[in-house]
Amino acid sequence: MMGNSVTSWANGRNGDTPLLYAEVPEEQAGIADQASREKETLALRRALHRMTLLYNFEASLHVPLELDALLQLIPEKVRLTLECQAVHVWLFDNDVLTVVSSAGVDSSVSTGMQQAPGTGYVVDMAETGVSLRITDPADPRLQGRHREGSPPIFTAMLVPLIQDDAEIGVLEAVNPISGEPFRHEEEELFHTLSKDRQRCPGACWS
Repeated sequence: MMGNSVTSWANGRNGDTPLLYAEVPEEQAGIADQASREKETLALRRALHRMTLLYNFEASLHVPLELDALLQLIPEKVRLTLECQAVHVWLFDNDVLTVVSSAGVDSSVSTGMQQAPGTGYVVDMAETGVSLRITDPADPRLQGRHREGSPPIFTAMLVPLIQDDAEIGVLEAVNPISGEPFRHEEEELFHTLSKDRQRCPGACWS
């Protein structure tokens, strides 16, 4: 036995001399290298996939559309990019937030729903202007959204919508299809999508 190595025996040149050699450390190093390469490859594929989605998403915004059609297009494109259950667009009317469009399935939110200051976490987040990611299914803010007969909302992510350096609303996403809570990298992607709205032709949010 040499150190912590597992040893093997092999015959010498004349077939009668046993040679002792260590082989497991090299195997372990090879396995670790392979796992590292596979992890890097997976990360690269995910990055390329999202770059493609972002490119397609950006291209879709430059197709001439009426405002109503554009408001329906954007949450659906965001939902597909984030791979989540539903996305909602909330816009300010004075101090009150109103859902102007949605995509996906979420019975706890409907078009025309409103939140006045102090009546919900969406408007609370909008008042701070800081993005919000709720990852605990037991969070009271999510528990309040449960509807009988509908899948529970187990995670939510919100970012401010900015137009001409002013906050005009909130973009909200719920429940990744993976079944896992939203991660930091998805929050960064969400920010990228919301910032793209500033380049939307014709000030589509106004």
